[in-house]
Amino acid sequence: MEDVFPNLSQVPEEIRTHLEKMIDWLRQAIVGRNELDRFRGAEHILKVCDSSGNLVCLFKAFNAGDENLAKNEACVYLLDHPENDHRSVSPKIYGFSRVRPTVFLRFRLGNEMKMGILIEYAESKGCARRSGLGIPVNEVHKILITDIRFGNSDRNVENVLVQESENGAIQLVPVDHEMCFGNEVQPYNICSPCWLGWLKEEMNLNQVFSSESVSYVTGLDVEKDIEFVRRCGWEPGIEFSEKFKVFGTFLKKAVFQGLTGFHIGLIAAFKCENMNFNLQSIIDDVARDDDFYDNVGIRLEEALKQYQEEV
Repeated sequence: MEDVFPNLSQVPEEIRTHLEKMIDWLRQAIVGRNELDRFRGAEHILKVCDSSGNLVCLFKAFNAGDENLAKNEACVYLLDHPENDHRSVSPKIYGFSRVRPTVFLRFRLGNEMKMGILIEYAESKGCARRSGLGIPVNEVHKILITDIRFGNSDRNVENVLVQESENGAIQLVPVDHEMCFGNEVQPYNICSPCWLGWLKEEMNLNQVFSSESVSYVTGLDVEKDIEFVRRCGWEPGIEFSEKFKVFGTFLKKAVFQGLTGFHIGLIAAFKCENMNFNLQSIIDDVARDDDFYDNVGIRLEEALKQYQEEV
C-alpha cells in the first residue's frame, strides 16, 4: 500500500489490528489480478473476499481529483467515537452510530493506480424503507447525529442497513458517506435525509433525544477531533474545518436547547417555512471576519431560541 489514512500507528491497537486485517484481505485479493469483481454492478465499488471466498470488504474507488472526498469518508469512521470515549483512546471497533471501519488507501492493481476507501462489509437484514419495522427513534437519532456532524447531503434508504442485536432489537447502520460536506451550492443544507420523513410520518415529532444521545453530543470536541485527524496523517484544510466546526456548533446548541430531532432536521435540511430559520440562511448572515466562529455561535443561539418560541 503506497498511502494509508489514518496512520495506523496513531490509533489504538485494537483499531490498528482490525484495519490491518482488512488491508491484508485486500492484499490477498489482488495478488496476480488486474481487477476485482464489481459489487452489484457498480463500476467504482469492488468486492474484496477472504481466502474462503467470503465477502469481507468493499473498495470504493475515487477519481484522482477527489482525494479529499475519500478522506472525508474515512474521517466519518475515525470520528464516530464510541459512547463515553474518544476514538483516539478507545479499543472499541464500532462507534456511537455504528459506522463501519473505513480506511483510505492508494495502491497499484495491475498496471493501474487505485485510490479510495476500504470499508468493512455488512449485510442488511431488512429494508429501511418498509413501514412497520418498529425502528426505535433512538436508532434514527444516532444516524441523524452523524449526518449533522458531517453535513451529509445524501442520506437515503439505500445507505441505511437494518440489522438485529443479539437480543433481537433492530439496529441501523449508516453507510456511504461520500457526500459528507459535499453540497457545494449550499454547504449548510443537508437536503432531504430519509430519516426526516421517518420522524414526520412514523414517529412522535416531539420525541426528545435520549440521555445517551444528549451526553454523546455534549461530549463532542471539534478542536480535539481536528487535531486527531492531523495526527493521523491528514491536514483537512479550511473547507473541512469550517463546516465541521459550524455543523458541530449547530448540533450542540440545538440539542442543548432541547430541540427534537425532527426540528433539527428541518433547520439543517432547508425545510423551515420561515427561511430565516434554515441553517444555511443563518450562516449566510454571519460576517466572515476574524470573529466568524464566535459570531456563528451567538447567531445560532439567537435563531434557535426564536425558532423554539415560534413552534
